[in-house]
Amino acid sequence: MDNTFKLDWTSVSVALLVCLAIIVVQCTWMTVCRRFKVLQKYQTELTKHGGEIVARVLSEHNVNFVFTLCGGHISPILAACENLNIRIIDTRHEATAVFAADAMSRLSGKIGVACVTAGPGVANTIVALKNAQMAESSVLLLAGASPTLLKGRGPLQDMDQIALVKSICKCAVTVKRVKDISKKLRPVFVELPVEVLYPFDIVKKQMGIKENCKGFWDRMINFYLRWTLCRLFQDAELEFDCSPLIPHLTEAKIADVELIKQMLTRSSRPLMLLGSQLMANFENIHQLREAIELIGIPCYCGGMSRGVLSDDSELLFRHKRREALKQADFILLVGAVCDFRLNYGKSLNPMADVVVVNRGKNQINMNAGWFWKLTHGICADPSDFLIKLSQANVNDSLKESRFSGWVEILRDQENLQEHEIIKLTEQNSIDQNLLNSILLLKKVDNAAPDDTIFVFDGGDFVGSASYIIRPRGCLKWLDPGPFGTLGIGAGFAIAAKLCHPNLPVWIIYGDGAVGYSLLEFDTFTRHQLPVVAVVGNDARWSQIHRTQTSIFGTAVGCVLEYSSYEKVAAAFHFKGIKIDGTNEKTVEGILNEILQLNAHGIGILLNCYISPSGFRDGSISL
Repeated sequence: MDNTFKLDWTSVSVALLVCLAIIVVQCTWMTVCRRFKVLQKYQTELTKHGGEIVARVLSEHNVNFVFTLCGGHISPILAACENLNIRIIDTRHEATAVFAADAMSRLSGKIGVACVTAGPGVANTIVALKNAQMAESSVLLLAGASPTLLKGRGPLQDMDQIALVKSICKCAVTVKRVKDISKKLRPVFVELPVEVLYPFDIVKKQMGIKENCKGFWDRMINFYLRWTLCRLFQDAELEFDCSPLIPHLTEAKIADVELIKQMLTRSSRPLMLLGSQLMANFENIHQLREAIELIGIPCYCGGMSRGVLSDDSELLFRHKRREALKQADFILLVGAVCDFRLNYGKSLNPMADVVVVNRGKNQINMNAGWFWKLTHGICADPSDFLIKLSQANVNDSLKESRFSGWVEILRDQENLQEHEIIKLTEQNSIDQNLLNSILLLKKVDNAAPDDTIFVFDGGDFVGSASYIIRPRGCLKWLDPGPFGTLGIGAGFAIAAKLCHPNLPVWIIYGDGAVGYSLLEFDTFTRHQLPVVAVVGNDARWSQIHRTQTSIFGTAVGCVLEYSSYEKVAAAFHFKGIKIDGTNEKTVEGILNEILQLNAHGIGILLNCYISPSGFRDGSISL
């Protein structure tokens, strides 16, 4: 008989599995017990809510204003911001809130923050959000969202918001736990479901957690809800990091600066085009005017860079840019890109050396090789590059008389355009009851104070204004940017007046564009923001009307009325004034009256009935 001990591996395996199962169950039970102890603790000790965390992070980033249209999903954020003295500016449309955040970023160098409710609130921001992205503005959009547990079950204003914005935003996230708010409050779009914002007791009540459950399924559901609630608020009472983010900018390399310096020394007809990105680094803005003057080559300014040079600078040119680009032998694009504004690069002299300085590699190479040839690209902060180039030129003095002949050619072309504009101001309107729009803009330019911030919102009338109205200084010219959308007027003006309350803010509207902003005159009044609005009213969408009628022979969809917009503004406690051809001789007097009224804190809308103009014949909107 064999007495050798034989090990039953099957029995051992079963025993080990049983032991493992016991350990897992015990660990799970211990975790559940800890969670439920935490739940009891939260019921008595947790006082702060997610909205307070959001507000504190914004405060640490020196955010002074949050632009919003209220909604139940975001009430905790608004209330908490008010408690931390962050001013809430409520608008009449969510797009206006994001436009205002966009302009606040451009004018202050800080992040612009908008906060909107779920679903329709988010959907209403898309155009404004895209405009900010195209303009490279630092904007944070905070959005409410339906409860996570009810997603796809038909809750109020439920939609896939992340899918809606992800093509626009470089990053879009959803916060799922209260403790994650401070870590995720960083990207462009942050979705905050109501349960991470509201206080613990309200969330618990809305979840429908019961204290005494009898049935098995009721107990299981209650168990799951308690578990979810515990996970949601776990560690919410701990301190969190809300320190400001430090932006990292790529500095220009000395080797690149020296290369461009050498290229400039070989050039006899250099030209520099400045774009909005030049103004993005606020630490360098005060040095830019001197730097450009030291470099000493002729400049055209576009977008936010308008006003960086004084109006009497010998280097500044505004007219005949296309002709100048065809004549130049060296073209330096600083923060400017070859998009539709430069005819995708076709406006550039194909024989010229072209250098592009931009923060983005894709921007540097836009349309290169198709319509124009890139000589050298520099991926760096444009303002840093210009300052370093000016420092490299101080001793060598590139700014010498050898450019004087080239400057004289450009000045002659500039003066020719100015004479053409003067001739247009002397023409009579087709209808004697209507104003000459070019003459009107000249008078507006002469009347506006030297420290005025101009906001431009429109098509044809604003396009004409860009040739006539002079920027009053650095960061005193606001237009949509490359996206070219209408409707920015009120939002941009709100931000401008908040950012610079002691400076006059004038909006130049087309009559089509003003339709997007009329209700925001209520916002101006409620928040005591007295701005001046000048509406060029020619009763049509002129920029489209011109092209459509010439190609298709019909003005269908392009015709408006000579509407009394001044009466709408008056309903919101603005001073509404109408002028037309019958009182054209009193325009200067009316503008002087506007200056006096505005100086005393009164907002004004000037509705100007103008005759259609041929000043921009040939321009298209495609």
